[in-house]
Amino acid sequence: MSLEILLIPLAMAAVGAAKAAIDDGPRGLGPRELTVRSRLSDGSLVAGALADLDATVSVTSPDEIRASFDARALSLDRNDEGLWVARFDETWTEEEALGLVTDLDAAYGVCVQREVVRKIRERAPAAGLSIAEESVDDDAVTLVLDVRSD
Repeated sequence: MSLEILLIPLAMAAVGAAKAAIDDGPRGLGPRELTVRSRLSDGSLVAGALADLDATVSVTSPDEIRASFDARALSLDRNDEGLWVARFDETWTEEEALGLVTDLDAAYGVCVQREVVRKIRERAPAAGLSIAEESVDDDAVTLVLDVRSD
């Protein structure tokens, strides 16, 4: 008996990107700030996704991440709902900020997918399963697990 699992990060990314929203920061109180809210929640996966996008990443606390792309920086911190909010300074346009959050969301989906595959590999033997087949097509990972009959 086999069990097939299909993991597709792009579907998750599309949902998250659709939920992203931009707020303009206060005017007249220094540089204009763009704030982008998204569905991202796991800080280590956010940092990994930023690194996958070639950012220089610094996790300054469990609730704060700093990242830079060449000379352009952004900060991310958790809001009251436990989700990450990206803050962009005046060097970013709205389109660039939304584009980066969309890219970050897709990279985050890939990081989530990698973590799920890692956990399946780690936990399968204890659940009486073995990985019979694994394939990667575009960004989808398919695992076929055999149920052992010991």
